[in-house]
Amino acid sequence: MRSHTITIAAFAAAAAATSVEEARTQFESFKVRFGKSYGAEEEAAKFEAFQASLVRVEAGNADRRSRGADETQGVTKFSDLTPAEFRKMYLTLKPRSAERIAATPELSKDDCAACGLFPAHANATFDGGFDWTTKGAVTKVKDQGQCGSCWSFGTTGDIEGTTFLKTGALNSLSEQQLVSCDTASDQGCNGGLQEDAFVYVEKNGLTAEKDYPYTSGTGRTGTCAKAKIVAPLTKISSWVQVSKTSAGEHDLKDALTKNGPLTIGIDATPMQDYTSGVDNPVNCNANRGCGCTADDLDHAVLIVGYGMGAYKNGTATAYWKIKNSWASAWGEEGYYRVAAGHNKCGLAMDVVHSVV
Repeated sequence: MRSHTITIAAFAAAAAATSVEEARTQFESFKVRFGKSYGAEEEAAKFEAFQASLVRVEAGNADRRSRGADETQGVTKFSDLTPAEFRKMYLTLKPRSAERIAATPELSKDDCAACGLFPAHANATFDGGFDWTTKGAVTKVKDQGQCGSCWSFGTTGDIEGTTFLKTGALNSLSEQQLVSCDTASDQGCNGGLQEDAFVYVEKNGLTAEKDYPYTSGTGRTGTCAKAKIVAPLTKISSWVQVSKTSAGEHDLKDALTKNGPLTIGIDATPMQDYTSGVDNPVNCNANRGCGCTADDLDHAVLIVGYGMGAYKNGTATAYWKIKNSWASAWGEEGYYRVAAGHNKCGLAMDVVHSVV
């Protein structure tokens, strides 16, 4: 049986394929492309991390090629970070306990929040693919910066979609209000949960992004500026669990088309190096195991669609389209496509959704 990890031999081969001179040339291009500049001591550490990234990327792509999958990894704006630095800065989702997940009301298969604006969604299957970004339910890609606030972006993205389906208007909501003011359970740049943020929005509502713009990109949570929370406020009535097991992925297509974009937790380890294509990682978190349990989830994102693609060898593959919060210069203009049907990186283990 083939191992589901990238082998030591693959890493050794990748390291041999990238000379110091080649790495230095790529590093200089990387600094220009992403506007990076360092002091002398920092540069040495960053170059070492960059070299390790090149080795990791080549080993990962070699493994993908061996399985007939696309090469999906390359140099990104995170290539000068070690995996530990990357996790600390960007991946701070706080896992929800199994007890809380079990106690959460579940989305009914009869629910169809989209059917008011889109009556055909009641019974449509959309076998050819589906994408809420083409139907007006998704705001532009945003940027959390060097702040562990992904949970707030997952929350606003979900509520922006449900509110659009209710009112027909798409309003970009304030992540900063959540980061600075939702302090009962969530912890600003140090992490949080969409579920706890939903509870806050039920009670307090959310103001528009234009009235309370995002300022935590440098890593500072900031204090709550109540004067910026101005009407009209967007509120929700409740929230529900859409999936909490790997088997629940089977029902996500129906839930997505009937109820709008869905916020999820995911193990984002492979996303540090993602550039484009349908990602099909075999080992999401090399440090903790397979990356497919609720405890492995470390990043909040938004599922906005699905489709069928083809690997370079012609093999058809189903994928999920995911909106991220790392700006449009990352991935496919800020989006991530990952293979569907196998609970990749635990994407089906904690899917939740707001109800307006």
